[in-house]
Amino acid sequence: MNLLPKSKEEFAETDYWNAFFKKRGNKAFEWYGEYPELCEHLHKYIKVKDSILIVGCGNSILGNDLHDVGYKKITSIDISSVVIKQMINLNEKDRPSMQFIQMDALDMSFEDKKFSVVLDKGTLDALMPNDKNETIEKIDRYFGQISRVLRDNGKYICVTLLQEHILKKILGYSTSNNWSIQIIRCHEAENKTATTSDNTLPVFMVVCSKGKSTSPMGCCVTLTPTVTFLPLHREVLQDMDKLLRAQGKYENKHGSKVNNKSLLPVAYPYKINLKKICLSSDNKFIKYETAEEILQVINGIQKAAFVCAHLKSQSMVNQEQISFDLFENENSKPRFSVYIADIRPEKGNSPYAAFIVPQGREAEWLFSTNEGRLQLTKMTKNNRLVIITMHRDQKYGTLDDVKQELNDVVKNFAPTNIAHKIAFLSLGSDVGNRIVRHKGKSKYSGDYVIEDVEVENGIKYRRLYYLQSQLTIQSEAQLKTVKSRRGHPKDVVNPLYLTCKHHMHMNVGAHLICMGKDSPSILIIGLGGGGLCTFMRKFLPKATISAVDIDEDMLKIATDWFGFNQDEKLTVDISDGVDFIAQRVKKEHKWNAILFDVDSKDTTIGMSCPPKQFLEDEVLKNVTSILTNDGAFILNMVLRDTTLRNPIIKKLQSNFKSIASYKLEEDLNEVVICLKEKMTKEKLITVFKNSCKEINKFMKTNGLPKEEYVDISDYINNLNIGND
Repeated sequence: MNLLPKSKEEFAETDYWNAFFKKRGNKAFEWYGEYPELCEHLHKYIKVKDSILIVGCGNSILGNDLHDVGYKKITSIDISSVVIKQMINLNEKDRPSMQFIQMDALDMSFEDKKFSVVLDKGTLDALMPNDKNETIEKIDRYFGQISRVLRDNGKYICVTLLQEHILKKILGYSTSNNWSIQIIRCHEAENKTATTSDNTLPVFMVVCSKGKSTSPMGCCVTLTPTVTFLPLHREVLQDMDKLLRAQGKYENKHGSKVNNKSLLPVAYPYKINLKKICLSSDNKFIKYETAEEILQVINGIQKAAFVCAHLKSQSMVNQEQISFDLFENENSKPRFSVYIADIRPEKGNSPYAAFIVPQGREAEWLFSTNEGRLQLTKMTKNNRLVIITMHRDQKYGTLDDVKQELNDVVKNFAPTNIAHKIAFLSLGSDVGNRIVRHKGKSKYSGDYVIEDVEVENGIKYRRLYYLQSQLTIQSEAQLKTVKSRRGHPKDVVNPLYLTCKHHMHMNVGAHLICMGKDSPSILIIGLGGGGLCTFMRKFLPKATISAVDIDEDMLKIATDWFGFNQDEKLTVDISDGVDFIAQRVKKEHKWNAILFDVDSKDTTIGMSCPPKQFLEDEVLKNVTSILTNDGAFILNMVLRDTTLRNPIIKKLQSNFKSIASYKLEEDLNEVVICLKEKMTKEKLITVFKNSCKEINKFMKTNGLPKEEYVDISDYINNLNIGND
């Protein structure tokens, strides 16, 4: 039996509703939840002594339930004579004080100011399927009638899906008539419909108070987690837009019960950067000064709800990963970040789990990259994994406390029909530990923080982060514990441990060009934390190393926090790298090896290292000019847009006679070694093997663990010669 209309405009027609209730019979039809789901909010705004008018009552039993808990002054009207007869027959014996009247809500016959509350559950949505002129005129009559029959300070309470055209009308009428307005998200009503509908839109309760408001317009939003809406397939976006324009026939499906520990999200829907949305944990109102702010908030909630519904019914395999932030209140910083990774379902896998990343480890490859998160999902044998990271400057309890805090959140992103309790995974039994050692602000890179983080087996690292890109470790060093002069243990930087693995391969390149020279010279553009320079100073003790960095703060950071020291063979020049090279061309200064290990601040071009100006023709020409005839240019290249690689390699080939590169398996780094002299492939392989053997010999002599050695066979097999 199909009860849905052929067009949404039929929702406003008497004939449709008469036919609807004849077909449905006495079975109650509830729009947007029933009394148990709405009562918490209704009781806040409706007093037992209030005189209540329910407009468009249909055969809903909401009025019956209100009567049965003590609300005796209830009048219900509906345009359908069929349903009014049904409701009279149903209630005349047990609820004789209730009145049911066949009446058009646009032309009510009640006396002025008769009611203290007008309750509307889905009626406005049915009356306003669009924003055409004739519809607006009809709604103006509707609101005019409501205003007329409402007493001063009375309340119009509307349970609605609050599509944009409806919200605009409510806001416009309220502000022009000096009515205050409050908007509440009805999570319980959404949960109720989860088992009866495949469509999901948030349910709202709008409370308009008749009379002059002395306070700013308020919007209380009790919301389920929202998401950073990354690009989905076009048809998904079309479905989303269609759903957001749907009318009252769509009921909501999913939500999150609000409790004192509920988390509050920020919404950034697809291609629209919206104002932050959040809610204080004690359900206090958030004040908004303008209607436009409220429109943005509600629009964000609706789009986010669509994404949550999409996640329940669809896999995100081969689509961009979805991520979002959770806040505690409107003024707070993010408390958690959440990433959702889907893999192709495999037999024996669990359908869904949540993984809590210990504090301080969120920037590691496994947790900070799409590829790493997919690998983690496979490793944990889940088809979908929600990866949750914690933020600095936040306080957390035990791992169990964090699980409890997140319990309601992770339910919103589970595939449908998950019957079992959702498992929480982590790397250990605690939430991890990060110690902020220093905060500062760089002229070129903005705010930064230096942290010590302990990982498994008591291993500790010191890390530098720029706060503008918090998931990128800018510099890192391993710490080792030694005894001070007074015998107390303290943590110091281990200068021989290369935490940035691409530095190992840059050292291999530097060694092969310096091999056999009594006093080779090396120029390094980009100091960072000084790890590359420090290691190279010990690995190549005969070499004279000159480092250049534009940021004087980096030199101080490297010296004060990362164990960097200058001496007669290792010096630093604070200068722009491009300008420094151009000046040295004029002075005819020569180096045996020039290394570029400098990051880019421009996030728009898909290349994180180096900045694009470092690969301009004039710069590469200058690099070749200041290299010795048998010199090498060694480049750390990080490309997020892989289409950039071939043009860059071709440009390097036009300036150098031999090219070899090694792409790190777990990172985006690719170390490119460019030689001024021509070498055959066989010769290149031979010199690379020799340099790998020498660096392994150095590491063995200094007691470094074998797992840090270069796997020579793997290195040679994955070495690209030319533009392979």
